[in-house]
Amino acid sequence: MRRLVLSGDEMTGTVAGAISDEPVLASNALAEVTPNFIVINNPERQSYTILPISRLTAIELIQKPYPGLLVIASGLFVLAAGASCSKEGDGAAIPMGLLGVFLLILYFASRRGSVTFLLTSGAAETVTGGVREAADLVALVESARRSRPGEVAAQLSGPQLR
Repeated sequence: MRRLVLSGDEMTGTVAGAISDEPVLASNALAEVTPNFIVINNPERQSYTILPISRLTAIELIQKPYPGLLVIASGLFVLAAGASCSKEGDGAAIPMGLLGVFLLILYFASRRGSVTFLLTSGAAETVTGGVREAADLVALVESARRSRPGEVAAQLSGPQLR
């Protein structure tokens, strides 16, 4: 099982030192999920944000598509169909169809997803990436949250003596 590795510059706090021994349950381009923490990589700030899973109150997934590209692409497909059926189309169907395909590919490539983590303190942390990455991160954190309460209850109860 892979372990979380942070470099010496990033090991300034005791929390970072404590979680460096935790196994990584799963990771993607947005964050790494351990049994107790979410470690978010902030490349623009060149830092990490560490969120305890026990302090999460809610997780929100926000998908941001650009429907204008899809509308323009469908309009170009209609114009291409009209030009191909017309006697005076003069070969305009192929360029319009190719431009419509390009805009359709651009629509799917430009969709973004944001995950907002709400904490019990009222703070919120947002991480942005692709739609699939964001959905995968939400699923990873939810599975870590579901597995956590049973472990905590088992640790609190301890062995039963009769």
